[in-house]
Amino acid sequence: MIAGGPSIVAGKGTTSATGVIDLTPGEWLVAGSVLRQPPVPFTVTGELPDDLPEPESTATLTIGEMTIEQTAGELVAGENLIKIENVGVQPHFVELQKVPDGTTKANIEATLQAEMGGTPEAEVLDFADLSVAGLSADQSGGTTQWVTVTLEAGTHAAMCFIADPESGMPHAMMGMYEVFEIE
Repeated sequence: MIAGGPSIVAGKGTTSATGVIDLTPGEWLVAGSVLRQPPVPFTVTGELPDDLPEPESTATLTIGEMTIEQTAGELVAGENLIKIENVGVQPHFVELQKVPDGTTKANIEATLQAEMGGTPEAEVLDFADLSVAGLSADQSGGTTQWVTVTLEAGTHAAMCFIADPESGMPHAMMGMYEVFEIE
C-alpha cells in the first residue's frame, strides 16, 4: 500500500514540505523520488485512537477513478493544508499547476489531446505557461493524506498522471483533471 506524503517541487525555492499521514500497523518505507539515499524501513505498532482529531484543513480534494473534486473548504492564496482523500481503487496523486488566468477545463482537455496527437477543439495551452505549484505523492485507494501547499492567486489546474493499469494512459489523458480559481 502507498500511503502518500508531501513532495518538494524543484526550482520553486521550496526546501521543505509538510504532510500528515495516518499509517496502519506494519512495515513501511520512507523513500524519495530521487534515489540519492536508500529507502529507510520502519515499523508502525499500535492502533490509531478512535478520537484522534483530524488536522484542520483549508480544503478537501476527493480523488478517485478519473475525478478530482473539491468537496469541502476553499483553496486560498497563500498556505493551504489540503486534505486529499483517495476514494478510488487505483493509486492517484494530485499535481497542482499554475495556469494562465481564465484557463478552462476545455483548454486543459485540448492541451492533453494535442499532446496525444489528437485534434483539439479548444485553445491549447503552451507548456511554458504552466508551472507546478504543489504536488502530493502517490497514494493507494482508501487512504487520506494532508499536504501543505502555498498557492498564488489565479487559475490552477489539478491533474493526475499515474498510468491506468489497463490502458497504460495517464489518468489526466482520461479526464482526471479539474480547474480552480484561487483568490
